[in-house]
Amino acid sequence: MHANHELIKLWANHEKRHDFFHRYQKWGVWFTVEQLGYTYFKHDLPDGKTIIAMEYQTAVWGEQELKVRCLFYLHEGGLYSPTPSSDWQICDHLKQLKIKLQQEAKGGSTDGA
Repeated sequence: MHANHELIKLWANHEKRHDFFHRYQKWGVWFTVEQLGYTYFKHDLPDGKTIIAMEYQTAVWGEQELKVRCLFYLHEGGLYSPTPSSDWQICDHLKQLKIKLQQEAKGGSTDGA
């Protein structure tokens, strides 16, 4: 229950939820694909879903140095889809999960009834 309380605080508002997954490097490297230059990070959520961050480097027109970019995926189990999730989708999912965790902490129903 203590961990859920920390998540509720961590995801208290839109800005905090956004910061949570944009600081993906704190999650630690999950695996790398050296041939493609991809580094993957993941965070397992209490509802069984996973946020996956795929970091890569890309050239930017007019600049000599490569820029680090990241795509995010909200993986819901089953087959992995390479279609990235939007920031809005991930923030909204974290918001709904925070609400569910708050209800559970108060002993309330989470089945929508």
